[in-house]
Parts: sequence; structure tokens; C-alpha cells
Amino acid sequence: KDDGNSYVQLTFTPKLAAGTEPGFEVLFLVDCSGSMGGDSIEQARQTLQLCLRALTSRDTFDIAAFGSRHRFLWGSAQPFDAAAMQRADAFIRHMNADMGGTEIMTPLQELLLRPADPERPRRIVLLTDGQVSNERAIIDLCQANRDMGRVFSFGIGAGASEYLVRGVARASGGLCEMVFPGE
Repeated sequence: KDDGNSYVQLTFTPKLAAGTEPGFEVLFLVDCSGSMGGDSIEQARQTLQLCLRALTSRDTFDIAAFGSRHRFLWGSAQPFDAAAMQRADAFIRHMNADMGGTEIMTPLQELLLRPADPERPRRIVLLTDGQVSNERAIIDLCQANRDMGRVFSFGIGAGASEYLVRGVARASGGLCEMVFPGE
């Protein structure tokens, strides 16, 4: 520079041995409420299948289907392997939009409050149309628990609540994507 000082910029890139990168604990939360009827539940199934196929053998995962009630594939994250994928495929094939109203709060709280895996950062993947009355409370929950896991959200269908889908992702440090009919 012209001010008489010299400057140096350094970039340090750690060299990791192949296969030593940590995996993730990925917890899927899938809306199976009545408002997901028709094409939306099929889009949610397809989106979930794509997400599962992006996992690696270093990852663990679980799936929760929710409406007015919720149910888990396992109840704790399991290692991703061929056998786990087969069980997940069967669980996904049997998911329908038949679980009542859209009540995200309780299953989301359960996922956020699960004991953390010290080996893997937690990622929660929410697939929903977001037709709820307590959007602000759900976003606040994600903000208050952002150290327990980031929420990555998919808004399913043309009528998905962008406020909720974008809000939970932003509040937790995650990302969101809208999935419109036919995509």
C-alpha cells in the first residue's frame, strides 16, 4: 500500500484424513395432517426420499410424522445404512395426510430436547405446508433452542406458509426451500 505498511493475508485449510469428517444427526419432521392431502403428501414423500439419499454412512437419522399426534420411526437417531434405509422407505410409503390438525410444537420440542449426540451436529428437517395458528411461538421455540439444532425447512405446496417456513430456518440458522406443485 501507499501508506508504507506491508500486509500479508494467509489462509489455513486443515487437512483431514479421508473419512474423518463428522457426520450429522438428521431428524426429519414430516407434516401428515389433513391439510397435506392430495399432491402435498406425495411431494413431501418425494422430498424426504431425496433428503435421505443425501445422507452418508457417517450420519444418523430418525423420522417423525405429525398431525394432531405424532409417531417416530425409531424414537432416537439410528446409523444410516442399507437396513435403516429399507425401514425408512417402508415408513415413508405408509405416510398419509390422515393425522388430524397441524400441531408442530410438541414433536418439534421433543426433537430439540433430545439428548445431543456429542459426535454429530443436529439438523432438523421440517417438511410442512405450515397451516398453523401459532407460527410466532414455533419460530420463537427455534430461536430459543438454536444451540440444540438448526432447522432446515421445506414449504410443501402452493399454499405453504412462507412466514413459518422461512421464519424457523432464519431463527435457527438453517435454510429453507419452497416446493411448489409439480416440482
